[in-house]
Amino acid sequence: MLIGSALAALSRDCKPTHVRAPFFIKNMGACAFDPGKLSYAGTPVEQAMCLMRGMDATRNLGPPLTSLPSALASRIGETAGLPSREEISAASALSTAGRIQ
Repeated sequence: MLIGSALAALSRDCKPTHVRAPFFIKNMGACAFDPGKLSYAGTPVEQAMCLMRGMDATRNLGPPLTSLPSALASRIGETAGLPSREEISAASALSTAGRIQ
């Protein structure tokens, strides 16, 4: 039965009968991603507020945030005062150690 269904799926008869128009992306979403610059529009704080939006019950993007948590806002665009890679790795290992049996 499995071989028969695989052959049917690969046959010419298993194609949609309707014609689909080509799809062209006219904008890069609500946060305006620029593929040439590989960045989003706005300041780093504005970018974070746009990218951190939640979804509503219908899975559409919610409204942009009006502010960021202070712990995050103080670190955006900064390279100093952040945890080291080793600290992040150790914290990640501790958080996953309880789940791995």
